Amino acid sequence: MEAGIWTLGRPIFWKRLAAAGVSQEVIEAIQVSDELSAIEGLCGRPAAEEAIDKVIAVVRKRLAELPDRSWYAFWSGGPGS
Repeated sequence: MEAGIWTLGRPIFWKRLAAAGVSQEVIEAIQVSDELSAIEGLCGRPAAEEAIDKVIAVVRKRLAELPDRSWYAFWSGGPGS
């Protein structure tokens, strides 16, 4: 028997993000992470990579909007790197 595994998509995780004021756009982008292997299996690696690129774009956009620039985010191999 196989058991399902929830990681970032677990309600206990994203509900705390929402309570902390994280935007729904970012929460939804993070939740996609749990589906990457399914996306790759059903649609192929390019589709999974496209999903990852979308997550990166959402996170970069939201980080750029923050007034405090004490963060640093870098992804290698993706668009704009």
